[in-house]
Formats: sequence, C-alpha cells, structure tokens
Amino acid sequence: MTQIMCVAMNRSLSNVLFGKMAAGGEEIDADEIYDGKVTSAQPDEVALMLETAKRVVIIPGFGMAMAQAQHAVRELADALEGQGAEVEYGIHPVAGRMPGHMNVLLAEAEVPYDKLVDMDEEMKQFAIHEAEKALDASSSEKLLASYMKSTFEKRHKGVWHCITGRNFGGFVTHETGKYIYFYIGQKGFLIWFNKRCAAYKKQ
Repeated sequence: MTQIMCVAMNRSLSNVLFGKMAAGGEEIDADEIYDGKVTSAQPDEVALMLETAKRVVIIPGFGMAMAQAQHAVRELADALEGQGAEVEYGIHPVAGRMPGHMNVLLAEAEVPYDKLVDMDEEMKQFAIHEAEKALDASSSEKLLASYMKSTFEKRHKGVWHCITGRNFGGFVTHETGKYIYFYIGQKGFLIWFNKRCAAYKKQ
C-alpha cells in the first residue's frame, strides 16, 4: 500500500521518508517535485483522446477532491456525451475523506443523480421500476420508503434501508455495489445495504 501511494504521488519511498519538508514558513518549489512528471490537459482534449469510446466509467477519488476538479470532470462527461458516449460514475463507498464525499462533490458540479450509481444494471432497473410503481400507489414518503425497503429485502435479502423525500441530504456507509440515489420527478430515493446492520439484526 505504501508503494502504491508513493507511485500515486510521483515520489519515491526514500523521498517520502527522507525528502525535504517545508519548515518555518519555507515553501518548496512545486517544480522541484513535479517538473517533467505531470501533464495538464483540458476536458475537451481528454474527450478527443476518447472519441471512439462508447461507454466511459469515471472513478472519482481523493485527487479530484484535493484539486477541486469536480467541475472539470463534469465538463469532460458533457464533452463525451456530446460525442455519443455513455458516461457513468463508479463510486467507491469510502473514497475521499469520508463515505459519501465523492457524491457531495459531484452533486455540487450538478452531475445528474441517476449517474451516481454503485449498483449493477439489473438491480438499478429493479429500483427504478419499483419506485415508479410505489409512486403510482401513494405519495406518502413514509409509505414509499417502507415499501422500497421491504421490496428490496424480499428480492435481494438482507437488511436494506431507504430514504425518500425532496431536498434531503444523506450520509451513509454501504456495501460495494449496493447503493443508489436517484430522482423520479421531484421525489428522491436513497437506497443502500449495510452488512453490519444485517449482522446486528441476526443477533
């Protein structure tokens, strides 16, 4: 893991352990560390390199957060979609400083909620279909959440959780591949699975 992080920072292990650190207000010239190792590019330039791609999955991480590059990522996605590519975001549940960090940043850049998916296509379509069916039967947010929770537990087993409503925020820890946040009209649905809760219930 240490070596992987060193590669990600474009620094050797010895440089990380014994390299110079800024002290007493002293600044280290960025060129000293990154000169010749970093190439900058604009979103349209990256899109041009991917012009033959039919489907692109963007995996945001801590680097995007540090660089505040979520808007550039959105511009890249727009450019790719303009070329006819399908763009989705694969979000690891603990990417960033805390769970949900990437979701918050991408929402800030107005990335559509239905693209923030950590769920396979079959389960995603099941969630949307059941949510549409539930909305036809009731407008009560409590009943909608209860229905979606019980439906997922019957179909996919374990303990699932659901929040519905308008203009709400969420901060959850979920299992990889078992999280979705989407809107139908003005009603939002946040659905996730957490194995720890399932284990706790069995006790």
